[in-house]
Amino acid sequence: MIRARYITTTPFLLSHLVGSIGGAALGCVGAVAFAVHMSTTRAARMALWGMAAFSASQVLTASVFGIAAFFQPAVGRAYLDGQQGAARAINADVYGSEVLAMVGVGVLLMITGAVLLGSAAARARVGPVWAGIVFAVAVPMFAIGGQLVGILHTVAGLAIVVSSALLSLAVHSSRTGL
Repeated sequence: MIRARYITTTPFLLSHLVGSIGGAALGCVGAVAFAVHMSTTRAARMALWGMAAFSASQVLTASVFGIAAFFQPAVGRAYLDGQQGAARAINADVYGSEVLAMVGVGVLLMITGAVLLGSAAARARVGPVWAGIVFAVAVPMFAIGGQLVGILHTVAGLAIVVSSALLSLAVHSSRTGL
């Protein structure tokens, strides 16, 4: 009942549109920009494969967040309107094996891409070496560990933000001569 109320709220919708889908778009832009920057380094091939895997993962997972953003509020409203049986059945039908497969492939590609991108950053010494390593470790921790232990989502998310920001600043500084 509480979940049905929450998924019908504006904060739920905005968290998916801005945080999840917007974050995926920003992740794609960042991965492409990083791969372009890395194109002349000894880790160019690793960065290119990382960018391809990471960007593909963002597209796949964004499709699932799109389902959540627009489908779940409708199911929540049906549930709150007394149609609990229909809401449960439709929810189970939508979140079946196809969507779970999409999530599984998306998460595997995200982890693969993050490990390759973070390793490429560390190998090419883009910014502090530890920033690349932290990124390579924090994304899998966020994707998998956060599902198992809730606080890991927060810790890993913060580590992703910090490591990404440091790598972005390092790329910007090397391009502008700062």
